[in-house]
Amino acid sequence: SQFTPRVFKSHLRMASIYPGCKYVVTVRDPAKVALSFYNFFIAKRVPFVVDPDDDSEEEPKLLMDVSTFLVDTKFLKGCPKTETTNLRASVWEYYVEYHALMECPSVLVLVYEDFVGEEERRLDNIRTLGKFMGILNNGDSTDDDDEALVARTASMSTKSYMAPLVSKFDEPYERAKEL
Repeated sequence: SQFTPRVFKSHLRMASIYPGCKYVVTVRDPAKVALSFYNFFIAKRVPFVVDPDDDSEEEPKLLMDVSTFLVDTKFLKGCPKTETTNLRASVWEYYVEYHALMECPSVLVLVYEDFVGEEERRLDNIRTLGKFMGILNNGDSTDDDDEALVARTASMSTKSYMAPLVSKFDEPYERAKEL
């Protein structure tokens, strides 16, 4: 392939993935994940959160508030496998797996808030990610090409850069319906 390393995004549990690959896991403050997930469902007008008969362009009519969403949906509780449904892990089961893999050399666990916070910490995380993926020099010294790539990555990973290109980063509605 002309592209290396090959990268794809997944929401699969680490127990569901293939051995022999490298994995980057991004964790985030669970309260912020919950609110983001709820807002995602509102933005996608997912029927069990938003009234499907509401055609208004403005604020949609909500069928549940964020507290009800957290308590009554599979997001926190998960869902056992049955004859008609697949197993859906709770958010906590994901975090338990991530914690167990923190010392695994083929898994890099990063904290989302470190990528949107203080600039130097953000750049350090980009360097760590680049080294893990084999894109940047793995020595202690940095070279100008590596730093130029880090700077470019930093500038292209901001919300202001990605917002006009949202279709490249957005989750499809069909995926939201499955959740």
